[in-house]
Amino acid sequence: MSEINIPPRVWKEFFDTFSERHAGWLVQVETHDSQTGETVALQIASLHSIESDLLDEKNPRIDLTVLCESKELKQILFKPSQVTLYISEQDGEDSLRISSLNTETTIRIRGARRVNALDVHKILKVADSVRDEAA
Repeated sequence: MSEINIPPRVWKEFFDTFSERHAGWLVQVETHDSQTGETVALQIASLHSIESDLLDEKNPRIDLTVLCESKELKQILFKPSQVTLYISEQDGEDSLRISSLNTETTIRIRGARRVNALDVHKILKVADSVRDEAA
């Protein structure tokens, strides 16, 4: 399994691209609360979007939105510290893990074709280029 840590400076671009490519795909979301030790798993849902909201520097967040039984469910991940993409050697086993204040949230991509690691690296390079041009 390949593990790719996504640097915070490209979260917005990464999540925009990830959401665009995976909107409508089936996912299972698991959240582990490190304070209570409790793990909550959402039944299979359809991914709507993952967005970073980093405008409030003191309270950054990542918004995860899924569609489940005709309802839109939003999970807000406060003060994210790490985003890691796990790419399996087998189809249907990729996942995205987001570490945030007191929680670890894992988004398992169900029945998906493998995420191409080269595509992720291209996203990171494009984001760096755009950032360099803007500076």
